[in-house]
Amino acid sequence: MENFSIERTSLCVDSRATVDLGGRALVAQELVEGLGNHLFPQEGPLVLAHPQQELDAPFRKALTKKTIGNSWFKLGWERKFLQNNQIEWFHRFLPLDKVNSSSTCSLVTTLLPPLYKEPFFLSRRNKHHFVVPSHADVLWLQKAYGVPSDQITQIAPAPRHTVIAPGFMPTGERGVVVIRDGRKDGFEKHAAVIRRCFPQTRVLTLDLRDAEATQPQRWRRTLENALACFYLVERPLDWVTLAIEAIYWNIPTVYADANQSLRELIPDTRLQLHSYLADPPALNALETATRQARALLETNGVLAPDAQALAYRDLYLRLGALKG
Repeated sequence: MENFSIERTSLCVDSRATVDLGGRALVAQELVEGLGNHLFPQEGPLVLAHPQQELDAPFRKALTKKTIGNSWFKLGWERKFLQNNQIEWFHRFLPLDKVNSSSTCSLVTTLLPPLYKEPFFLSRRNKHHFVVPSHADVLWLQKAYGVPSDQITQIAPAPRHTVIAPGFMPTGERGVVVIRDGRKDGFEKHAAVIRRCFPQTRVLTLDLRDAEATQPQRWRRTLENALACFYLVERPLDWVTLAIEAIYWNIPTVYADANQSLRELIPDTRLQLHSYLADPPALNALETATRQARALLETNGVLAPDAQALAYRDLYLRLGALKG
């Protein structure tokens, strides 16, 4: 293990979004676990979490029932927490329309899809750094919000350790999983076509807002019984964790055309929704395309162990939150 150190209270990673935002913030869950494999426990960050969170990472933890939010009460509690613990760098995971910059310390914010709509303004003060999952998101922040390029870092999405652990065993009745993010635009129409393509197969709809359904053990059981997966999420700043995990296990996976993260990672039109709806291919053709997509992800390092955590560690080093 490489020898890196962190000043004892200089860096805090806020993992509460994993509970508060469900499947929209799974990137926070994977990061804390991955960092635990590459930083010494006694020198690692302080992790802010809810009491019910099961964190395997060995770092010091600060537990609170306070949820993330923009109310004056929650922001006031957050500022006091950071001051009392002498935090110099605070790493958060926030939806685009919930970003604030009221903290006096330096901020790293991993941006998540907006909960409601894209905001008119985004803070871009010098001590605020943003992390996004795709190059399209980088260009969008620059054009729409005027964020300088040196305040944005692109880090590739990644699967969670616990979901891709050995021992994957398909069991029980196999069905089709359809993933959505709460919006209704065109969903029922697409879902109806999918049901017609699999008339004798159970179709399970999973909403990213459902924290329980996206937890590692339960989601892994869902994948073990999955015949195919349709990822119908198309908001910006999507970390596509569930889609990558399905592809990792070679589950035939079709994704929404407007999902920029998946379009960049897997530019194979055979797995895009418009192609599927225009001429639904046989299942074995989807299986072949998915295996090729998995091979591409592996070649590009997306499936490499702890790739995402190592990218964040390098970012901490570059920003000065982590001392080499």
